Amino acid sequence: NNESLGELILTYSELLEETKDSKISANTIYKLIQLSENKMLTDLNVVTGTALFYGKIGKYQTGINVIKNYLRVKGPISSKLLAYDLELLINAGDLVEARKIYTKLKEIPKKPQEAYYYLARFSEIDDQQAEAQNTIEEGLKYYPNSALLLLKYADYLFKSQSQKKYEEVLNKCNQIKSEGSPSFTAKFYQHMGLMNALKKKN
Repeated sequence: NNESLGELILTYSELLEETKDSKISANTIYKLIQLSENKMLTDLNVVTGTALFYGKIGKYQTGINVIKNYLRVKGPISSKLLAYDLELLINAGDLVEARKIYTKLKEIPKKPQEAYYYLARFSEIDDQQAEAQNTIEEGLKYYPNSALLLLKYADYLFKSQSQKKYEEVLNKCNQIKSEGSPSFTAKFYQHMGLMNALKKKN
């Protein structure tokens, strides 16, 4: 009946792509989830981490069901749980349900960085590019050193060819060393290549 089990599942799931061997890590998380089976309706961290884990291994509907079952018993909800629910629904192609979560999440004042990222993703799919960019800009006010948000912002700035601002954002990513994340670092180098191409063009 270990309280920290939920935090472990959530943290491990969040860091899954950053591990050297994600297959071994996924097996470890799955074993922790099995140990926490009896907490699936009561522990917010267990539910959030489990749903995220299933999303990361491509089992979107399983992740959605984990959250749905938890919500039926009216447990406490966090904006992080809603953010991951939104991501799962987008990936599962259920845009009707995704819009409901989007609306609910949008109304929460300060949210975790992931929430701004997934809200922006929904706006993109909804063809609301300006709204997507505004959401990331709002998130960066709270999390100015978030590689997740900075790199998403870089995507938009490249598309709009805003070279000066684009360069500023990439410099910021470089200063924070992409938070030491291998996946963010790879994305940063990809953007640096695009930046150099942009400079040559202009």
